[in-house]
Order: sequence, then C-alpha cells, then structure tokens
Amino acid sequence: MKYYLISDRRLYKQALPEIARQAEAAGLDFFQLREKDLPVRELLSIAKNIRSVLNRTKFIVNGSLEVALASDADGVHLQSQNIPVETVRLKYRTLIIGYSAHNYEEMKDAADQGASYLFISPVFQLKSKNLEAAPLGTMIVSSWANSMKVPVFALGGITDANQNELIEAGCRNIAGISLFIQDGMFTAKGLVS
Repeated sequence: MKYYLISDRRLYKQALPEIARQAEAAGLDFFQLREKDLPVRELLSIAKNIRSVLNRTKFIVNGSLEVALASDADGVHLQSQNIPVETVRLKYRTLIIGYSAHNYEEMKDAADQGASYLFISPVFQLKSKNLEAAPLGTMIVSSWANSMKVPVFALGGITDANQNELIEAGCRNIAGISLFIQDGMFTAKGLVS
C-alpha cells in the first residue's frame, strides 16, 4: 500500500511542518502541501519548512510550479486549470508530476502527457463537499487504476472503515485529507501495511 496525505491546515491543531514530520515517521509515501488560499510568499515559507523535515516521504506542492521549484519539492500536483502536464514534463524531466482526474479519458490524457501519478475521485460520497459528480465506487476506480501505466491514487470519502473495500477491489494507492486526522491531530491508525 502507498499512502498520500493532502494538507488542510484549518483541520489540524498542529503546524503543517509537524504534521509532515509525523507523516514521515508513520511511513507515509507522499505529503502534499495544498493550501490554495495562501499568498505565494507564505506558501513558500511553509513549503521550505516542510521540505526541511521530509527525507523519505516525497514532498509535493499543489498547483504552484514556482513554489515547488523554489522550495526544492520533489514534485508538483496539477489540475485542469493549471499549466498543462506536458508543458511541465518537457522542461522538468525528473520532477514528479501529479494530476487530479475525474474520468477515464482525463486520466489517460494526463498519463500520456507525462504525469508521474494520478488522483481519481470521488470514490465514496464526501461529507465535506457537495460535488456534482456521483461517487465512482471501488470497482470502477480499481478497473481504471489497473489499466493505467502510472500509479493511480483513489481519493474522496475514504476512511479507515471503508478503505478495505478499495483494497479488496485491487486498489493499492490511497490519498486523503480526513483519513489522516483525528480530533485535529495527525493519525496513522487507519494505515494498512
């Protein structure tokens, strides 16, 4: 299993660098700094602090190639409104590039453009957001993930209670925000080794 934590500082009682340190100690594979409302300078400051505590865990910055590069992050995570995957891949051959997809065609296109990994969501019904897209379910997510040439992380509504459904369906990569939070603190209690 590979686990991928996505940050949301409003949900934690601890500072993000401390969360990153604990995530690495718990064996998480990826830590994504995803704080879309922060000004670039503040985001960069936090990114540099996180970078300094992550060694094994890969550090990814969401949506900002400039912050990813300036903080010496391992990669950048992109969505459809960001710079295209192909443009980044042409200039930065070794950078980890993630992409958020919501259907099979989008997944295939991003993989063909050079994405290192993909997110597919939502897998389950979300409590925190009202999305127009219906949950994809474990069988569709597993089928799509297993047909891609790059790793695919299931995302959306995943809890320690329902992640076994994903594992039983053949998923081996799980991403989440609330999966790693309990009472405002980082938790790794739901990780399956």
